[in-house]
Amino acid sequence: MEFPETGSCFMEVWAREYGRSGDAQMKTAIQTLLKLFRSMRDPKTGAMSWCSSKDTGRRELSNVHINLSMATKLQDAAGYVDKRDPELAEELRKFVRFIDDEYLSLDYDYILDIAGKGILGWYTVAERIARPEGMTVALAGVDTSVGFPVKTADGKPAASIYYLTPWFPGRSYAKFSLLLRDRYQRCEEKHKQTYRRALIDIADIYMTINPEVQFAQYPDNVSDVVELLRYCYTLTGNVAYLYRADQMMRLGLKLFFDKTSPLPKMTNFDDWYESSAKNESSVEILRQMLELSLDLKALPKSQRTAPLTVAEERGGVWHGRLNSSTQDMIFRYGHENQYELYLSQSTGADGWHINLSDTITRIPTAAEADKINGRMKQFTGKGHMAASIAYGGFKDVPRQITLVIRNAGKKVALVQVEAILHDTYHDNGQVTTAKKLKPG
Repeated sequence: MEFPETGSCFMEVWAREYGRSGDAQMKTAIQTLLKLFRSMRDPKTGAMSWCSSKDTGRRELSNVHINLSMATKLQDAAGYVDKRDPELAEELRKFVRFIDDEYLSLDYDYILDIAGKGILGWYTVAERIARPEGMTVALAGVDTSVGFPVKTADGKPAASIYYLTPWFPGRSYAKFSLLLRDRYQRCEEKHKQTYRRALIDIADIYMTINPEVQFAQYPDNVSDVVELLRYCYTLTGNVAYLYRADQMMRLGLKLFFDKTSPLPKMTNFDDWYESSAKNESSVEILRQMLELSLDLKALPKSQRTAPLTVAEERGGVWHGRLNSSTQDMIFRYGHENQYELYLSQSTGADGWHINLSDTITRIPTAAEADKINGRMKQFTGKGHMAASIAYGGFKDVPRQITLVIRNAGKKVALVQVEAILHDTYHDNGQVTTAKKLKPG
């Protein structure tokens, strides 16, 4: 039993049987694996290896996904044996507390500052240094010594395209956030604020970026985002998360559903339809579709969709106006009103935030995608630098922001505006401007 996540699955099954029958062999098996996994911790840092094998690239690395998944499974196992063997239940829960404590003992900026750096997936057990590419040797010109953000050969920052990206099938930010949600729900009180912050930071990324339709996308790419946004709505009460989830699901309908079958396509480029044994894509997107519809129906009828403004073109510029204040809105533009820009606002400790999404202008055919990136159906994230990813012109991405602010007070006001421009893989610049505004 070399892998902690696999071992924890067996331990959960054994715990269920031990709780039911009292079979002592089940208890022995559980304690044997616990002893093994304790031996896989680094004596100085406490970090646990992702595999018991002593081969190069295995015993010296820790995998965050495996650890967090294991923690939740062991909590389930503890619940099964609570009544029959409280001491064993506490032994299991102690191991869970170790996982949360060790992971979150790293600085937030190092592991969970999603908006600024990325998500830590792998790190060395001895020094706890980030290894975004996992057990694969880093590409030439990529600086991994300081963790995230990684850098391209020319020294410019690049997104974490080596292990996690916002739209990596099965390994996306949203997929990872579901592990964080499970830990948030079940961790000790001292860790809840950190896990909660991470969930909201990840959700805010999806308030600004849509799927990369020039790559192969799976239905669960969208359903994971919808599930995350729905959960952040329950955490915050901010209905903008629910509206954005609705917009994402509508995009999922365009990508994966047509009149051929009630099931979704396997990917946006495929022409067959089935329930995927690989990732349960079709089942989950259908479930999230239902859950989202119930969330929206629970709102007053007049509040079930985001406010919409249809823009008019004047001198080559699209203009739209809302007559009342709102948390978010859909800005529809184009000669046939075919494009939608999503805007949302929120207030944080550092001021007022306005988020603008990119806009998918056209969904490419498989033939078009093949000419750009080979569709990336076998994309592992390890073979592409940020500079080599071609977008193909299927998105409108904000590259410049003009903000008009009026001082409605009676005194001069000092205002500082920070604009952060990005797309899924590229940092497109950051501009900070400070001005004194006279009344009126």
